[in-house]
Amino acid sequence: MTDYPHKQGVLLLSDVRPLVYLASVGQLDLLIGERMVILPDIIIYKATEDLRWSYAPEIGAWLEKATASYVTRPREQPLPHDVAIKQTDYGEMHAAGRLFNPLRMTGMAGWSGLGGWLYDFFEASSENVLILDERDSTYLSAKEEGTKATLSWMTTLDFLRDGARRGRLQGADKVWENILWHRQKRNLDADLELR
Repeated sequence: MTDYPHKQGVLLLSDVRPLVYLASVGQLDLLIGERMVILPDIIIYKATEDLRWSYAPEIGAWLEKATASYVTRPREQPLPHDVAIKQTDYGEMHAAGRLFNPLRMTGMAGWSGLGGWLYDFFEASSENVLILDERDSTYLSAKEEGTKATLSWMTTLDFLRDGARRGRLQGADKVWENILWHRQKRNLDADLELR
């Protein structure tokens, strides 16, 4: 985890796991707060495209509610609590792959190009960007390449603990224990590997 200035910036989810983990304990609204939330479309596809996947319906319902105000206002006027889905060529490639060959798993289609899109996003951003991802690879790659954005990184557990420190959540470790219980009971890690 890196220190993150909370006064401004965006929260970028570069991994589907935080969405699924927070959905498993009914805490997706923790993502909405003091900063705009950016969700690349490939993350949304990997979270919701198959309603049999764990928590896909819950994530879809939350996204519909959370993105409603952003969609109905001019995009030049984002609010700190907005949730925006960013369209990428790689997300479209994944969706097309599923559309034209639905019985075949698309595997890494979409994921392979997400790094390039993220780098372009970081280069175009002049804001602080908090990356929410269970792995530090996106953060470390971006730091190694060097970007214009000021980057920091948190795992879901770090994010929960940060929310508790700021009074947005009580008992972050207990919530994490519940997530671990869901991970084991519903075999979430195996489910996530299929996406």
